[in-house]
Amino acid sequence: MTAPLVISASRRTDIPAFYADWFMSRMEAGFCEYPNPFSQKPVHVDLTKAKCIVFWTKNPVPMLKHLKRLDDMGIKYYFQYTLNNYDDTGLEPELKCVEERIRDFQLLSERIGKEKVIFRYDPLILANGMRCAYLMRRVLEVANKVCNYTEKMVFSFADLDYQKVKLNLERKAIEVREFHDYEMETIGELLGKFGREAGVRVATCSERIDLSKYGIEHNRCVDPELILRLTDNDEEVARYLMGNSGQRNLCGCAKSVDIGIYDTCVHNCAYCYATRSVELARANYEKHLSNQQNKSII
Repeated sequence: MTAPLVISASRRTDIPAFYADWFMSRMEAGFCEYPNPFSQKPVHVDLTKAKCIVFWTKNPVPMLKHLKRLDDMGIKYYFQYTLNNYDDTGLEPELKCVEERIRDFQLLSERIGKEKVIFRYDPLILANGMRCAYLMRRVLEVANKVCNYTEKMVFSFADLDYQKVKLNLERKAIEVREFHDYEMETIGELLGKFGREAGVRVATCSERIDLSKYGIEHNRCVDPELILRLTDNDEEVARYLMGNSGQRNLCGCAKSVDIGIYDTCVHNCAYCYATRSVELARANYEKHLSNQQNKSII
Protein backbone atom coordinates (compact mmCIF):
# COMPACT_ATOMS: atom_id res chain seq x y z
CA MET A 1 0.00 0.00 0.00
CA THR A 2 1.13 3.53 -0.74
CA ALA A 3 -0.18 6.73 0.84
CA PRO A 4 0.95 9.63 -1.37
CA LEU A 5 0.61 13.30 -0.54
CA VAL A 6 0.53 14.22 -4.24
CA ILE A 7 -1.68 12.42 -6.77
CA SER A 8 -1.23 12.55 -10.56
CA ALA A 9 -4.58 12.10 -12.31
CA SER A 10 -3.31 11.14 -14.84
CA ARG A 11 -0.57 10.83 -17.44
CA ARG A 12 -2.04 7.47 -18.50
CA THR A 13 -5.62 8.52 -19.21
CA ASP A 14 -7.88 11.58 -19.09
CA ILE A 15 -9.52 11.20 -15.69
CA PRO A 16 -11.29 14.62 -15.67
CA ALA A 17 -12.84 13.98 -19.10
CA PHE A 18 -13.97 10.35 -18.67
CA TYR A 19 -13.62 9.28 -15.03
CA ALA A 20 -14.46 12.38 -12.96
CA ASP A 21 -17.32 10.72 -11.09
CA TRP A 22 -15.19 7.65 -10.39
CA PHE A 23 -12.38 9.86 -9.13
CA MET A 24 -14.59 11.67 -6.65
CA SER A 25 -16.16 8.43 -5.46
CA ARG A 26 -12.66 7.14 -4.69
CA MET A 27 -11.68 10.36 -2.91
CA GLU A 28 -14.78 9.98 -0.75
CA ALA A 29 -14.00 6.30 -0.12
CA GLY A 30 -10.38 7.11 0.72
CA PHE A 31 -8.68 4.55 -1.51
CA CYS A 32 -8.30 3.28 -5.06
CA GLU A 33 -6.30 0.72 -7.00
CA TYR A 34 -4.41 0.60 -10.28
CA PRO A 35 -2.40 -2.16 -11.96
CA ASN A 36 1.36 -1.75 -11.92
CA PRO A 37 2.16 -0.92 -15.60
CA PHE A 38 4.95 -3.52 -15.68
CA SER A 39 3.83 -6.43 -13.47
CA GLN A 40 0.07 -5.77 -13.68
CA LYS A 41 -0.15 -6.53 -9.97
CA PRO A 42 -2.71 -4.31 -8.20
CA VAL A 43 -1.35 -1.34 -6.28
CA HIS A 44 -3.54 -0.18 -3.40
CA VAL A 45 -3.46 3.61 -2.87
CA ASP A 46 -4.54 5.25 0.37
CA LEU A 47 -6.03 8.60 -0.69
CA THR A 48 -6.69 9.91 2.81
CA LYS A 49 -3.24 11.54 3.04
CA ALA A 50 -3.47 13.35 -0.31
CA LYS A 51 -2.95 17.09 -0.11
CA CYS A 52 -2.61 18.05 -3.79
CA ILE A 53 -3.97 16.65 -7.07
CA VAL A 54 -2.37 17.28 -10.46
CA PHE A 55 -5.04 16.84 -13.14
CA TRP A 56 -4.04 16.19 -16.78
CA THR A 57 -6.80 16.73 -19.32
CA LYS A 58 -8.09 17.87 -22.69
CA ASN A 59 -11.58 18.37 -21.30
CA PRO A 60 -11.96 19.53 -17.67
CA VAL A 61 -15.70 20.22 -17.88
CA PRO A 62 -16.96 16.96 -16.26
CA MET A 63 -14.68 17.68 -13.29
CA LEU A 64 -16.04 21.17 -12.60
CA LYS A 65 -19.00 19.96 -10.55
CA HIS A 66 -16.63 18.19 -8.13
CA LEU A 67 -14.21 21.03 -7.42
CA LYS A 68 -16.18 22.54 -4.54
CA ARG A 69 -16.13 19.17 -2.80
CA LEU A 70 -12.35 19.02 -3.16
CA ASP A 71 -12.19 22.55 -1.75
CA ASP A 72 -14.35 21.50 1.19
CA MET A 73 -12.03 18.53 1.81
CA GLY A 74 -9.07 20.94 1.97
CA ILE A 75 -7.36 19.35 -1.03
CA LYS A 76 -5.44 21.61 -3.40
CA TYR A 77 -5.24 21.00 -7.13
CA TYR A 78 -4.21 22.37 -10.48
CA PHE A 79 -4.78 21.39 -14.11
CA GLN A 80 -2.35 20.55 -16.89
CA TYR A 81 -4.71 21.50 -19.73
CA THR A 82 -3.60 20.35 -23.20
CA LEU A 83 -5.10 22.73 -25.75
CA ASN A 84 -3.82 22.01 -29.25
CA ASN A 85 -5.14 23.40 -32.50
CA TYR A 86 -5.11 20.33 -34.75
CA ASP A 87 -8.65 20.70 -36.06
CA ASP A 88 -8.93 19.29 -39.61
CA THR A 89 -5.65 17.35 -39.38
CA GLY A 90 -6.90 13.96 -38.16
CA LEU A 91 -4.59 14.13 -35.14
CA GLU A 92 -7.36 14.74 -32.59
CA PRO A 93 -10.52 13.61 -34.41
CA GLU A 94 -12.85 13.29 -31.42
CA LEU A 95 -12.13 16.48 -29.49
CA LYS A 96 -14.44 19.47 -29.44
CA CYS A 97 -13.51 22.29 -31.82
CA VAL A 98 -10.62 24.44 -30.66
CA GLU A 99 -12.78 27.52 -30.05
CA GLU A 100 -14.99 25.59 -27.63
CA ARG A 101 -11.95 24.20 -25.85
CA ILE A 102 -10.53 27.72 -25.54
CA ARG A 103 -13.77 28.82 -23.90
CA ASP A 104 -13.53 25.88 -21.50
CA PHE A 105 -9.99 26.93 -20.63
CA GLN A 106 -11.10 30.47 -19.91
CA LEU A 107 -14.05 29.25 -17.84
CA LEU A 108 -11.83 26.98 -15.74
CA SER A 109 -9.31 29.76 -15.15
CA GLU A 110 -12.02 32.20 -14.09
CA ARG A 111 -13.41 29.55 -11.75
CA ILE A 112 -10.22 28.45 -9.96
CA GLY A 113 -7.56 31.06 -10.74
CA LYS A 114 -5.07 31.30 -13.58
CA GLU A 115 -2.17 29.99 -11.47
CA LYS A 116 -3.98 26.63 -11.34
CA VAL A 117 -4.42 26.20 -15.11
CA ILE A 118 -1.26 25.35 -17.07
CA PHE A 119 -1.56 25.79 -20.84
CA ARG A 120 0.01 22.87 -22.71
CA TYR A 121 0.51 22.75 -26.46
CA ASP A 122 1.66 19.18 -26.41
CA PRO A 123 3.00 17.81 -28.61
CA LEU A 124 4.12 20.05 -31.42
CA ILE A 125 3.89 17.76 -34.42
CA LEU A 126 4.48 18.15 -38.16
CA ALA A 127 1.92 15.94 -39.88
CA ASN A 128 0.97 15.36 -43.52
CA GLY A 129 3.31 17.97 -44.89
CA MET A 130 2.48 20.72 -42.38
CA ARG A 131 5.18 23.36 -42.41
CA CYS A 132 6.75 24.69 -39.24
CA ALA A 133 5.62 28.28 -39.95
CA TYR A 134 1.98 27.17 -40.37
CA LEU A 135 2.13 25.14 -37.16
CA MET A 136 3.45 28.14 -35.25
CA ARG A 137 0.65 30.35 -36.55
CA ARG A 138 -1.80 27.85 -35.09
CA VAL A 139 0.08 27.70 -31.79
CA LEU A 140 0.21 31.46 -31.38
CA GLU A 141 -3.46 31.88 -32.28
CA VAL A 142 -4.38 29.73 -29.29
CA ALA A 143 -1.67 31.13 -27.03
CA ASN A 144 -2.83 34.70 -27.55
CA LYS A 145 -6.40 33.76 -26.63
CA VAL A 146 -5.47 32.10 -23.33
CA CYS A 147 -2.44 34.10 -22.20
CA ASN A 148 -4.52 36.21 -19.81
CA TYR A 149 -5.91 33.03 -18.23
CA THR A 150 -2.69 31.27 -17.26
CA GLU A 151 0.75 31.89 -15.80
CA LYS A 152 2.61 29.21 -17.76
CA MET A 153 2.78 27.61 -21.20
CA VAL A 154 4.37 24.18 -21.67
CA PHE A 155 5.23 22.52 -24.98
CA SER A 156 7.08 19.49 -26.29
CA PHE A 157 8.21 18.17 -29.64
CA ALA A 158 6.53 14.93 -30.71
CA ASP A 159 8.52 11.88 -29.60
CA LEU A 160 8.34 9.40 -32.45
CA ASP A 161 10.37 6.75 -30.66
CA TYR A 162 7.35 5.34 -28.82
CA GLN A 163 6.20 2.17 -30.58
CA LYS A 164 2.57 2.89 -29.68
CA VAL A 165 2.84 6.33 -31.28
CA LYS A 166 4.27 4.90 -34.50
CA LEU A 167 1.56 2.24 -34.75
CA ASN A 168 -1.29 4.67 -34.04
CA LEU A 169 -0.03 7.09 -36.69
CA GLU A 170 0.38 4.27 -39.22
CA ARG A 171 -3.16 3.03 -38.59
CA LYS A 172 -4.52 6.49 -39.37
CA ALA A 173 -2.19 6.89 -42.39
CA ILE A 174 -0.76 10.09 -40.95
CA GLU A 175 2.77 10.92 -42.03
CA VAL A 176 4.94 12.85 -39.60
CA ARG A 177 8.53 13.93 -39.51
CA GLU A 178 11.00 14.94 -36.85
CA PHE A 179 11.82 18.60 -36.26
CA HIS A 180 15.17 19.82 -37.51
CA ASP A 181 17.39 21.47 -34.92
CA TYR A 182 17.06 24.86 -36.60
CA GLU A 183 13.26 24.54 -36.48
CA MET A 184 13.33 23.84 -32.75
CA GLU A 185 15.55 26.88 -32.28
CA THR A 186 13.15 29.03 -34.31
CA ILE A 187 10.21 27.80 -32.27
CA GLY A 188 12.10 28.50 -29.07
CA GLU A 189 12.81 32.05 -30.20
CA LEU A 190 9.17 32.67 -31.20
CA LEU A 191 7.68 31.24 -28.01
CA GLY A 192 10.25 32.97 -25.84
CA LYS A 193 9.24 36.28 -27.43
CA PHE A 194 5.57 35.44 -26.89
CA GLY A 195 6.20 34.66 -23.23
CA ARG A 196 8.04 37.93 -22.57
CA GLU A 197 5.37 40.02 -24.26
CA ALA A 198 2.44 38.16 -22.67
CA GLY A 199 3.94 37.87 -19.20
CA VAL A 200 3.71 34.06 -19.32
CA ARG A 201 6.45 31.64 -18.31
CA VAL A 202 7.28 29.23 -21.16
CA ALA A 203 8.80 25.79 -20.61
CA THR A 204 9.52 22.52 -22.42
CA CYS A 205 8.41 19.10 -21.17
CA SER A 206 10.99 16.27 -21.15
CA GLU A 207 13.10 17.83 -23.89
CA ARG A 208 16.84 17.39 -24.30
CA ILE A 209 17.28 20.62 -26.24
CA ASP A 210 18.32 23.68 -24.22
CA LEU A 211 16.28 26.75 -25.18
CA SER A 212 17.17 28.77 -22.10
CA LYS A 213 18.77 31.53 -24.19
CA TYR A 214 15.23 32.37 -25.30
CA GLY A 215 13.97 32.42 -21.72
CA ILE A 216 12.47 28.93 -21.92
CA GLU A 217 12.75 26.64 -18.90
CA HIS A 218 12.88 22.85 -18.52
CA ASN A 219 9.51 22.22 -16.94
CA ARG A 220 8.50 20.23 -13.87
CA CYS A 221 4.89 19.33 -14.63
CA VAL A 222 4.38 17.89 -11.17
CA ASP A 223 5.74 21.20 -9.98
CA PRO A 224 7.11 21.40 -6.42
CA GLU A 225 7.19 25.19 -6.55
CA LEU A 226 3.50 25.44 -7.45
CA ILE A 227 2.45 22.63 -5.11
CA LEU A 228 4.14 24.31 -2.15
CA ARG A 229 2.58 27.63 -3.14
CA LEU A 230 -0.88 26.05 -3.18
CA THR A 231 -0.33 24.16 0.10
CA ASP A 232 1.08 27.21 1.94
CA ASN A 233 4.57 25.69 2.12
CA ASP A 234 3.39 22.64 4.02
CA GLU A 235 6.52 21.11 5.59
CA GLU A 236 5.29 17.53 5.21
CA VAL A 237 4.62 18.13 1.52
CA ALA A 238 8.06 19.72 1.10
CA ARG A 239 9.75 16.61 2.50
CA TYR A 240 7.61 14.34 0.35
CA LEU A 241 8.45 16.20 -2.86
CA MET A 242 12.16 15.54 -2.33
CA GLY A 243 11.62 11.84 -3.08
CA ASN A 244 12.38 10.08 -6.37
CA SER A 245 9.72 10.77 -9.02
CA GLY A 246 10.28 7.42 -10.75
CA GLN A 247 9.82 9.04 -14.18
CA ARG A 248 12.04 8.91 -17.27
CA ASN A 249 15.43 10.63 -17.20
CA LEU A 250 14.44 13.86 -18.93
CA CYS A 251 11.32 14.30 -16.80
CA GLY A 252 11.70 16.98 -14.14
CA CYS A 253 8.56 16.04 -12.22
CA ALA A 254 8.55 15.88 -8.44
CA LYS A 255 7.35 12.80 -6.58
CA SER A 256 3.71 11.74 -6.97
CA VAL A 257 1.63 8.62 -7.52
CA ASP A 258 -0.24 8.28 -10.81
CA ILE A 259 -3.56 6.46 -10.40
CA GLY A 260 -4.48 6.16 -14.08
CA ILE A 261 -4.52 3.10 -16.32
CA TYR A 262 -3.23 2.75 -19.88
CA ASP A 263 -5.66 1.89 -22.69
CA THR A 264 -8.65 3.66 -21.11
CA CYS A 265 -8.66 7.09 -22.82
CA VAL A 266 -11.12 7.43 -25.71
CA HIS A 267 -10.03 10.78 -27.13
CA ASN A 268 -8.52 8.77 -30.03
CA CYS A 269 -5.55 11.11 -30.57
CA ALA A 270 -3.28 9.81 -33.31
CA TYR A 271 -0.04 10.57 -31.45
CA CYS A 272 -1.10 8.92 -28.16
CA TYR A 273 1.59 6.99 -26.25
CA ALA A 274 -0.84 5.67 -23.60
CA THR A 275 -3.27 3.75 -25.82
CA ARG A 276 -2.50 0.74 -27.99
CA SER A 277 -5.74 1.03 -29.96
CA VAL A 278 -8.91 3.04 -29.77
CA GLU A 279 -10.93 -0.20 -29.95
CA LEU A 280 -9.30 -1.49 -26.77
CA ALA A 281 -9.75 1.85 -25.03
CA ARG A 282 -13.43 1.99 -25.98
CA ALA A 283 -14.00 -1.54 -24.76
CA ASN A 284 -12.39 -0.70 -21.42
CA TYR A 285 -14.41 2.50 -21.14
CA GLU A 286 -17.68 0.71 -21.90
CA LYS A 287 -16.80 -1.90 -19.29
CA HIS A 288 -16.22 0.90 -16.79
CA LEU A 289 -19.57 2.55 -17.59
CA SER A 290 -21.44 -0.71 -17.17
CA ASN A 291 -19.93 -1.50 -13.77
CA GLN A 292 -19.09 1.66 -11.82
CA GLN A 293 -20.63 0.74 -8.47
CA ASN A 294 -18.07 0.23 -5.69
CA LYS A 295 -15.22 -0.01 -8.18
CA SER A 296 -11.85 0.85 -6.63
CA ILE A 297 -10.17 0.68 -10.04
CA ILE A 298 -11.03 2.39 -13.33
